[in-house]
Amino acid sequence: FEMSQISVQVDNLVYLKMQLHSIKYHSFDCVGVLIGHKDQASKKVVVAQAIPLFHQRVMTGAVEIAFDMIESLHLKPDQQIIGMYEAAVQSSLSGGKEQTHLAQYLCEQIVQNFKDALFIQVKADLPPPSDEMSLKDQLSETTGLIFKHFQVNPNGSIQ
Repeated sequence: FEMSQISVQVDNLVYLKMQLHSIKYHSFDCVGVLIGHKDQASKKVVVAQAIPLFHQRVMTGAVEIAFDMIESLHLKPDQQIIGMYEAAVQSSLSGGKEQTHLAQYLCEQIVQNFKDALFIQVKADLPPPSDEMSLKDQLSETTGLIFKHFQVNPNGSIQ
C-alpha cells in the first residue's frame, strides 16, 4: 500500500487478526496496536504483528498498562509500536470523524515515538470463508482496510 510518500507492508496474518477482532466484536469499537519497524533503506513501514487491545469501554489507566505489557512481552529488539487499528461502530463516529476519541488519543501518543505512525480503519467486509479460495485470494477481494498516515499539525492536532 502507498500513502503519500510512505510504503506499507502488512502481513496477511496481521490483516486477518484485525478483521477477526472486528468481526467477533462487531457490536463494539475494537482497538488494537500495530507492531513493526521502518526499513530505512526502502522507507517501507513493515507491520509484523497486530495486538488486539479492547472491544468495550476503556479507562486511560488500562491503556497505559496495556502499552507497558506490549512493550515488555511482544516487542522484538528491532520492533516498536508503529500504529494502531480501529473498527468503530457507526454510533461512535460523530460529526464526520474517522476515529473515536480513544483512537485519537492513542494516535497522539504513538506519533510522539514514531513519526510515521499508522492508523488503520478496519471495515468488516470480508467475503464468506471458502475452501476453494486461498486466504490470499480471499483477502484480495475486500476493501476492508483504510490506511491513514498521521502527522501532527503545529497546533498539536493530528490529521
